[in-house]
Amino acid sequence: MKYNPKYAKYVEREKRSLGETSDEFRMSYNLEWIISRGMFIDIEKFEKECCDEYLERVPQDHRANHVVGIDVGGGSSKNRNEADSTVVTVVEVDWDNPVLMESTIDEETGEDIIYLAYNTYIKDWLEITPEVAQDYEEQYHIIMDYLKNFRISRIVVDATREASLGQRIKANVKSDVWLFTFSSKSKSEIYKHLQTEINTGRARVPMGIETKQTKEYKKFTQQLGDLQKGYSGSYLVVSHPPE
Repeated sequence: MKYNPKYAKYVEREKRSLGETSDEFRMSYNLEWIISRGMFIDIEKFEKECCDEYLERVPQDHRANHVVGIDVGGGSSKNRNEADSTVVTVVEVDWDNPVLMESTIDEETGEDIIYLAYNTYIKDWLEITPEVAQDYEEQYHIIMDYLKNFRISRIVVDATREASLGQRIKANVKSDVWLFTFSSKSKSEIYKHLQTEINTGRARVPMGIETKQTKEYKKFTQQLGDLQKGYSGSYLVVSHPPE
């Protein structure tokens, strides 16, 4: 940075986009070697900096533009006590007001490269427990009825264990649908991105009085707070404790 002003500007951009306290920035630019396990986030700090006590869950909204993530559970387990819930998370993206807009020029091609980042707001969660519907056929109809409550531009569906549910949703909605397969590499990338959005305060969550009393909010914060992180080579590994 002392001898290359362009590099100094680049590092400052990375500090704003990644968050100065993120593992990725600390390892890449502060030259810290992070190998110890620890908590993925400080849940108390997360609630203080990312949760809004004036926001409540919104069960229906056809005006704002939303993206949806579907984590697929159940289906493959014969024992309902061992099956995970399927969880649908609806997020509003404030496309009209980017909080970070930076441009640079690719020295090789001469093309402008524009980096944009936006505030996002969780609007609602839908949890489908194995007791409600473990079979993908049942889950499909519940999910489709729920999605009608929102204006949606993109849906990302977990297709790691079973792609049929995502394929069926893709065939029957007008939204852009991505089928996402988890791997060590993709999990690392997705958790690094989540960590960045949390550290920069761009990932917003409702924490109004009514929302805090719901089982979905309580599970969300409990499971997020329980997450532990470690590293396998350059990959960030995030998981729940064995118990």
